[in-house]
Amino acid sequence: MIAYKSLLATTCPPLAVACSRHTACYFMDDAIVIDLSKFKNCSVDSSARTVTVEGGVKLGEMDAELSKQGLGAVTGTDPDTGVIGLSILGARRLLSSQARLGC
Repeated sequence: MIAYKSLLATTCPPLAVACSRHTACYFMDDAIVIDLSKFKNCSVDSSARTVTVEGGVKLGEMDAELSKQGLGAVTGTDPDTGVIGLSILGARRLLSSQARLGC
């Protein structure tokens, strides 16, 4: 973070957040990327019927955890799609990179 603050003070590069990296093609050129793809915790509260996921969890991983509890979620159909990206963007968007959204 110290290195980013120094760089920011002189050049102000774009900042992007990568979640599952399903749509990494949307990242802006020369962006500094915060990579959350290794954050894979997924916990299910079956009594509350909720699931909590970290930034790198994909639909297939979430579905596997939900099914252990006899639960499911209405989501996309590609198990490689990131839960966070799908939640934020809903699907691929033409202007996602310009808005610095790439999950």
